[in-house]
Amino acid sequence: MAPKSWGKANASAKDVVYSLTYKSFPFLQLAENDWKIDLLCSLNYPGWVRNNLDDKGNWVASRQVKQEDEAAAGDEPAVSVSKKRKAKPVKSEPSEKKFKDE
Repeated sequence: MAPKSWGKANASAKDVVYSLTYKSFPFLQLAENDWKIDLLCSLNYPGWVRNNLDDKGNWVASRQVKQEDEAAAGDEPAVSVSKKRKAKPVKSEPSEKKFKDE
């Protein structure tokens, strides 16, 4: 069973996380008293618990991803729709502004 918050994790659980993290990211060992990993875990652990554990702290079986009908999709790749607007092309010609003296 995993704790509901990072602060309630016991020392052996934290040691496992520290050792796995240090193998992947050795530069984090430069921080004194593991404060960087503790900060990262305290910020990200609640979201991980919400997505991977049930109310009793037990592991949730992998959630099935909603799949679309294969017949409707066909062999064509999925088209992603972006909400960002494309930049409009800028005219390279100078504008013909008239000055007051002209």
